[in-house]
Amino acid sequence: MAEIKDGILGGVSGKIGNMVGYQWRGKNLLRTNPRSIKRKASPAQQLQREKFSLVSSFVNKVRDVVNLYSVELQINNKRLSGKEQLISLLMKQCSPY
Repeated sequence: MAEIKDGILGGVSGKIGNMVGYQWRGKNLLRTNPRSIKRKASPAQQLQREKFSLVSSFVNKVRDVVNLYSVELQINNKRLSGKEQLISLLMKQCSPY
């Protein structure tokens, strides 16, 4: 993954050839366009995807409040915002059914 530090192009967002530019945590980054998956998801994968979709849609609705009242954590050299902490908690401890 490459990081663009306001060079000639400045911040890049969107698709350029097979590269995708995006901004994440205040950094302008590039990555290759993800490949499509030809295999059908297993029942366990499908359940996990449905669970993540449900959790993500809920957390996005309360994101501003969660980020306002939570402390950003640093775990294994990774920063976790309140939103990311809540997603992790719900994915580990909650069942969609």
